[in-house]
Amino acid sequence: MKVLYTTLIVICALVLAAHFFRLGIITLVIVSLVLPLLLLVRHELTCRLVQLYFALGTIEWLRVLVVYTRQRQSIGEPWIRLAVILGIVALITAVVSWQVGVIAKTQDKRSF
Repeated sequence: MKVLYTTLIVICALVLAAHFFRLGIITLVIVSLVLPLLLLVRHELTCRLVQLYFALGTIEWLRVLVVYTRQRQSIGEPWIRLAVILGIVALITAVVSWQVGVIAKTQDKRSF
């Protein structure tokens, strides 16, 4: 399970980095790529910081879902597939945020 969670954390960070790169926000691209590396420090505070970042990432995906869905609906283009894909991305990002929180709670009992 450790490999699965690590893989999900890396994938979510890369997808957020790609999203911010597409928007031209290079600072958040760098943050997206560097912040998961803080989990190597194995401290509760760093885990909480990464958890907050992924929670904010979930909110960003939900915001994008609403904006793009409304945009597509307004011009009469198909939007259901877009909504499903972005909903799944938001859900996976939320699960990763939750999992990083679990890691933070158990930080004293075991290592990541």
